[in-house]
Amino acid sequence: MTLATRTKQLHTAHRTPLRVCASAHYLALAVLLIAAAVSTPAHAQDVGAQVRFARFPALSPDGRTLAFSWRGDIWTASIDGGAATRLTAHQAYDAWPVFSSDGRRIAFASNRDGNDDVFVTTTDGGTPQRLTWHSGADQPTDWADNDQALLLQSRRQQPFGREAQTFKVVLTGGLEQHVMQAMGGEATASPDGRYVVFTRGAVEWWRQRYRGSANTDLWLLDTRSRQFRQLTTHPGNDSRPRFAGDGRTIVYRSDESGAFNVWKLNVETGVKTQLTRYRDEGIRFPNAAKNAPVVVYEYQDRLWRVPLAGGAPQEIALRASNDDLGNNLDRRTMSRDAGDFALSPDGRQAAIVVRGELFVYDVAESGESQNAGDANRITDTPQREKDPHWSPDGRWLYFVSDREGQEDVYRVRSADSADTRLSRALRTVTERLTRDPLPETRPTPSPDGRTVAFVRGNGDLWLMDATGANPRRLVPGWDTGISFAWSPDSRWMAYSQDDEDFNAEVRVIPADGSRPAVNVSQHPDNDVGPAWSPDGRFLVFASRRQGDEFDIWRVYLRAADYEMSDDAMRESIEGAGGARRAPRDTTARRDSVPPVLIDFEGIEDRVRRMTTLQGDETGAWIAPDGKSYLFTANNAGGRDLWMMKWDGTEAKAVTRGGANPQDLFFTRSGARAFWRTGRGEVQSAALPAGTDLKTATFRARMTIDLAAERMEKYEEAWRTMRRQFHDSTFGGSDFDEVRTRYRTYVPNAFTIEDFNAVVQMVLGELNGSHLGIGAPAPDTPPPGTGALGVVWDESFRGPGARVQRVIPRSPASRAESRLRPGDVVLTVDGDSISPTTNVWALLLDKANRRVLLTVRGEAAAPAPAVRDVVIRPISNGDETTLIYDEWVARRRAIVDSLSGGRLAYLHIRGMSQPSLEQFERELYSAAHGKQELLVDVRWNGGGSTADLLFAILNVRRHAYTIARGAPATSRGYPQDRLIMSSWTGPKGLLCNQFSFSNAEIFCHAWRTLEMGPIVGVPTFGAVISTGATTLIDGSSLRLPFRSWYTMAGVNMELHGAPPTLEVTESPDTEEAGADPQLVRLVQEMMRGR
Repeated sequence: MTLATRTKQLHTAHRTPLRVCASAHYLALAVLLIAAAVSTPAHAQDVGAQVRFARFPALSPDGRTLAFSWRGDIWTASIDGGAATRLTAHQAYDAWPVFSSDGRRIAFASNRDGNDDVFVTTTDGGTPQRLTWHSGADQPTDWADNDQALLLQSRRQQPFGREAQTFKVVLTGGLEQHVMQAMGGEATASPDGRYVVFTRGAVEWWRQRYRGSANTDLWLLDTRSRQFRQLTTHPGNDSRPRFAGDGRTIVYRSDESGAFNVWKLNVETGVKTQLTRYRDEGIRFPNAAKNAPVVVYEYQDRLWRVPLAGGAPQEIALRASNDDLGNNLDRRTMSRDAGDFALSPDGRQAAIVVRGELFVYDVAESGESQNAGDANRITDTPQREKDPHWSPDGRWLYFVSDREGQEDVYRVRSADSADTRLSRALRTVTERLTRDPLPETRPTPSPDGRTVAFVRGNGDLWLMDATGANPRRLVPGWDTGISFAWSPDSRWMAYSQDDEDFNAEVRVIPADGSRPAVNVSQHPDNDVGPAWSPDGRFLVFASRRQGDEFDIWRVYLRAADYEMSDDAMRESIEGAGGARRAPRDTTARRDSVPPVLIDFEGIEDRVRRMTTLQGDETGAWIAPDGKSYLFTANNAGGRDLWMMKWDGTEAKAVTRGGANPQDLFFTRSGARAFWRTGRGEVQSAALPAGTDLKTATFRARMTIDLAAERMEKYEEAWRTMRRQFHDSTFGGSDFDEVRTRYRTYVPNAFTIEDFNAVVQMVLGELNGSHLGIGAPAPDTPPPGTGALGVVWDESFRGPGARVQRVIPRSPASRAESRLRPGDVVLTVDGDSISPTTNVWALLLDKANRRVLLTVRGEAAAPAPAVRDVVIRPISNGDETTLIYDEWVARRRAIVDSLSGGRLAYLHIRGMSQPSLEQFERELYSAAHGKQELLVDVRWNGGGSTADLLFAILNVRRHAYTIARGAPATSRGYPQDRLIMSSWTGPKGLLCNQFSFSNAEIFCHAWRTLEMGPIVGVPTFGAVISTGATTLIDGSSLRLPFRSWYTMAGVNMELHGAPPTLEVTESPDTEEAGADPQLVRLVQEMMRGR
């Protein structure tokens, strides 16, 4: 019988009559036992909650103490299990604990300043000491130099950041130092410091069954000889090495046997042994004691141990005091972050969705909220409600909810007889209208209120009666992005839908389905977002039919209107003398609304352009009087609301600064327009002036059941992927079983980081690329470190920080703020740099601000002078671009030197519009006059411009021209007659395992079209078209929806583009700064010259 059991029995006995304890002796004994139970220290009690989904286990050197991350804090416990003790307590996420070799300290990573930095604390819970400050994420991986330093991995000051590098930072402070210039992370050091074992590759820890050129392998650095050696070579993934036992054995995670298991390997003999033999779900994050033969790891939602010599794994049963569990209810009053918005037809009520719940509050036509913006909560479920839309009479509010495990259409109304407004309702009536197992979205009542349109499944457009009766499919489809709009008379439906070439066209179909749909846009580029004019004479939509930008276009539904003179059209819309025409009554019965008449013959020719702004114009809305058109435009950087007159004149911005307007509605009078901003606020402006901008503030009070919301997020993510993932076989997994298995982890994934890890494991079972989940963006971006544009001398021990190299075109290279190699920066804004100062700490939150440096000139100068330098640091992202430019310049110089100036070198950073424009520009600046061209797409992360690049690189010349007086040998062609600049000479291509997505399509096509030699290694094998969706709390879920195949039928996903000549890179070549792939391609191109 445990003490807890005895205590419980005594508490029960206390409620019985005292005659049971007739003897004073027994009564005294009972009191003593109760007192003993109450006074027992918490760490010794066998009470509290079970610890589930503890993460990142680490062992003390003697193997007796376990450290781990749980609920975002670092905890310790006995290796035998039992009560756990919290070591850190911070609102940030603390993870990746690492014991020092004496067992007295623990290093860990924490995102207390927005990104992961390295901290150290004592095992008795002292105040953590911060060691790193750079904006790049830093993670401790091991201790070094007799516990005087830490190894860490980081992606700082690199041209690409695809792989981590290993650094060392001393505990007394100061600048981090490279352990090696070669790429590699997760480093662990042998106890004698001779060996460092690390991981190379680019496969996420949660991905299952990947086989390809980016697989992760283990490498060893001999610090005495500075030689590298590959330890693992199987086609799968090996990672998370950790030295154990005799100092020559590492334990690691490997999928060599199928699922991920714990393995061990002798780094000197190469002998490896499998320690666990799981076949279903793999293990995660193994760790070993350096002086004891035991290994710990994550498996399922628990921590386990296994002897280093092999044997049966044992679960480590952990418990935590109930006092440590925290509150599972989050009470909030939200004043922004509305995810959906709908204005009632009378303009008096605003329906919003906040954190998956439906609220309604009062607004005035003047634009302000009423009753202090107090929003009435209409729904109260753990599930998600969305897509609100009012019935034309304002009585019903239609919406979508997944409260029954699938997305169905509902409607709700007030049940109060005194006041029928939902904004005031104390009682409501809710009706479920659909029950199909396929999801439904976007319920939209017809203007006459008799019919509701909605989308079912992956793109079918359906109709039903307002009561939910008589459902019928109007338009079949597979395009989830279908957009649609009712005609004013409720007799027609306009919609935009992709075809098999993913070209969206605007079509019109009778609502009764009595005749086939008619394509009214008929253009080979996208036409989207149709909207009707209130009088039914026009359709407007966004089209990309001129250039590469979307504009607003209008189609004339009646031939007579198209043939009308400008003056006659003006009078018909504005009235005689420009008098304001009364808006149409949007609540009128169908029979009283003039029918919409459409002349379909030649309708595709009756299309006129209405906007010509720079950038994209989309999302058109027409005011009730038909005189004002509103739309969104991104010509000033961010997306804002614009308006213009009905004829396209007098265009002007209504909002500025990137308001990102959505869900726009007009009041019945047309005097104001209301919309939702990207920040989830409700704004409005007066019409027709587009002025008097106001915010209709709201206060949505809610209590969030965090556990229930996590489960809703999980189910929503799984359902979405189940319905839309591009591969119907789900990567060979049983995706229903996957859902059931990982669902049990969700109740214990208390932090958003841990919850995202559970979803990532679900996604990992798909063995696909372009997958992931991201947390909602913070309200305030975290502070970043400013970058001066220098590389610091890591060997310099101060005082001050010495410049080793200045990055070209950086702040440090400018005349007014120039720094030189050898300069020593002594102070930053008056703060001295001592030998224990990390200079990045002094540059925190300094980007784009004037900073005063005290600088001592280079030591080699006869009399080094001290000077003040005023400099404006840039962001780390901007510095990365400059480092990339420097990297390209060095390779261009190598090619020029090796080829004697015959070959040009161009690197394509991404398959994006800016990279395309840079490529075309450099095709002249760097390649004009050269005889052959080397194109490099290594480390290219993808995009969408492969075909545009081929418009440059795959042009076949059919003629040439020679002007009088020009050299007779010239072979020119007028550049203005080409779509883009072109290259028609010989060319070669470089690719590697970090060529990704659209860059891989480019490589496959290059080989298919036999455009020239390809040197490198096969590309990653990650080719899927992807989008994203938003979950209930604002998290973003990536959604791969479209597969890609070569013309030979090869699925490019998991099948990287192979080079014609394979040349690998190794840590040795990276350490030496060599580029063997580039050199080999130059040799191939020069062969026979």
